[in-house]
Parts: sequence; C-alpha cells; structure tokens
Amino acid sequence: MAPHNKRVASPQKKAVGGKRAKTVAVDITVPPALRSRLEPIFAALGGFEELPDAVRELLRHALPFCVAEVAGEERHDYQLKVLALVSDAFSQVETAKREEVETLEQKVESLKAQLESGKSQMASAEEDAKSHKAASDAQGEKTNEKEAASKAAAQAVEAAKQAVQDFIVKKGEMETGIQAFDKVLEEMWNVLLDGSFPGVHPAARWRKRDALIKELVKTLEPVSMEGSLLDAVTAALKIKTDQRGNFAKLAIDKAGEKFQDHKAKLAADFAASDATEEELKQQVGLAESALEAANAEKTKEDEEHVNLQNKWVEIDEKAFNAKREVESLEKELQAVIAEAAASKERFEAFQAVLAQAQTLGEDPPVPSPAKPAVESPEKDVAMSPAAGAVAASPPALSPAAQVVAAC
Repeated sequence: MAPHNKRVASPQKKAVGGKRAKTVAVDITVPPALRSRLEPIFAALGGFEELPDAVRELLRHALPFCVAEVAGEERHDYQLKVLALVSDAFSQVETAKREEVETLEQKVESLKAQLESGKSQMASAEEDAKSHKAASDAQGEKTNEKEAASKAAAQAVEAAKQAVQDFIVKKGEMETGIQAFDKVLEEMWNVLLDGSFPGVHPAARWRKRDALIKELVKTLEPVSMEGSLLDAVTAALKIKTDQRGNFAKLAIDKAGEKFQDHKAKLAADFAASDATEEELKQQVGLAESALEAANAEKTKEDEEHVNLQNKWVEIDEKAFNAKREVESLEKELQAVIAEAAASKERFEAFQAVLAQAQTLGEDPPVPSPAKPAVESPEKDVAMSPAAGAVAASPPALSPAAQVVAAC
C-alpha cells in the first residue's frame, strides 16, 4: 500500500514555481455493471440541492474512479473521502426525506383532527341557525298578527270619525228640518187657517187655497197623520172660515195637535243629538287609544322580530363560514394526503438508491481464479534473474488511480 501511495504522489512533487501539475484527462470506460450501479446514484446526486453544483459535478466525475475495481485497502485517501462525502450526503438526504414524510404525516393527522372539529362546529352552527330561523319565523307570524290588529284599529278610528261626521251632517239636517217645519206652519198652515190671501184676486183665491192644501199634504208625510184625519182637515181647509162647523173645527184642532207633537219631537231629537254627538266623539277617542295600543304592540313585536332576524343572520353566516372552512380543510387534507403519499413514495424510492449507495464502499467482487497454465520452457525464463527484475518492478496504476492521483 505504501509504495503505491508514493507513486501516486510523485508526479505532484515535480511541479516547480508553485504551479500544480496539469491533470491529464484519462478516457475511462465504465463497465456496464458499474454503470447500472451508478446511474441511480447520479440521478439522486442531481437532486441534492444542499450540495453546490461544482461539488455535484466533481462527484459525478470522481465517483466512477472511486468505486472501480479497487479493493478497500488499496483505495487512495481521496477516494475514501469521496465515498464518505457521498455516504454523508445520502445520509443527510435520507434524514431530510424521513423528516419530510413524518412532518407530512403529522400534518395529515392534524388536518384530520381539525376537519373533525370543523365538522362538529359546522353541524352545531347549522343546527343553531335552523333553531334561530324557526324562532324568527314564529315571531314573524306574531308580527303579522299585530300588524293586522293595527290595521283593524286604524280602520275603527276612521269609522268612528266618519260616524261623527255623518252625525254632524244629520244634526244639521235635523235643525234644517225644524226650521222648514216652522216655515210650513207659518206660510201654509196659518195662511190656510186664516183663509185670507192678501194680494190675491178674490176670483183666484180658491186656486191659491187648493195649491197650498196640496203642497201642505205633501209636507205632512213625516207627521204620520192618519188618513181619515188628513182627508177631514183637507176638506175643512177648503171651507171658508166663517162657514166651518164643529166637525171641521175638530179636524183642524186635531191636525194642529199633530203638528205641535211633531214639532216637539223634532226639538227633543235635536236636543238629544248633542249627547249622541259627544258619545260618538268618545268612541273616536276609544278607537284612537286602541290604535295606539295596537301600534305599540306591533312596534314591540317588530323590534323582537328584527332582533331575531339579525341573530339568525349572524348564526347563519357563522354556519356558512364553518361550511367553507370544512370544504377548505377537506381540499387541503386531500392535497396533503397526496403530498404525503408522494413524499413517502419518493422516500421509498430513495431508500432503494440508498441501499445501492451503501454498497459503494464494499470491495469489488473477486474474479474467479484463472486455470493454471501448462508448464513450458518459458517458466524457467520467468524465474531467471532478468525475469525476477521485471517482476520486482512496481505494478502499473489503474486508470481510476491515475485520475485520483492527478487530482
């Protein structure tokens, strides 16, 4: 081993002026068996981002010479360092990939726990939103009932006010009726009783009398006078005042009493109208109080309905966000599961390459012993002093050793 190392180092000692000896490129052909071992390792080295590009390129060129058919005890220190560097790199990457797999698996479990918690929260929020919606809908029905009651109360107020207005109109008509009846008595009944028609020609007085009687009969319909009395008084009024007998006078007196009774009734009804008007106005006040109470109840129920609606919207939004969160967690979980599976697959594939890399430092397989050659006269020549001198010469370096020595 020592003589071999001295030969490797001797070319560098010939360098002068502080200049290194130039490396002589050696064209080495990598055997197929070795190439098949190194190709996955070269591929793995290409993915070592922790190693600079120059180092990866150095390993790519140096590694074939370090694992060529050289026994472990015959490897140069540089070859051993290269193999150690590769082994350390693979070890670091294995640790990183294992940690990556473990981290992703932990993340999967964490996301699963978060997803279960999110689903629980979503279900609780959805149930809460459903409950609040039911309460809001029930309150909405109460609000509708109070609104209907308020409208009915408002209509009652309008009806009460309209009743007052109608009665005021009726009261005015009653007063007008009294005045009109007094005018009938004065301008028709009293004139017919007197039998004189000032300003009317005596020949035309009977026509004026008959016209007044006919008009009087029409105006007497509200008096509710019996038909027999009406006929009697009509006939009596056609008789001259100085020619009227007891029957005619009796008929006229009875008619006069009817007129006075009717006039008294009109006056009594008009006098009682004030109390009726006041009662109707009180009904308006009661209706307005009922409307105010109905509006207060409606306002109270409306406020409660608004509060319940706002609470329902808040809870419903919470349920919606919880659902969105669950959907997001499901997507993230699927992505992390896929990422974890891919990471585990890469780790397993790397372990296969690692297994090959771990065999790089092993000794190359020992070739099968060659069959002994047939003894010939040349054997004696090989054993001659000259031949011994040749056998004693240092062994030639392998191409791999030459490249390592040149480095």
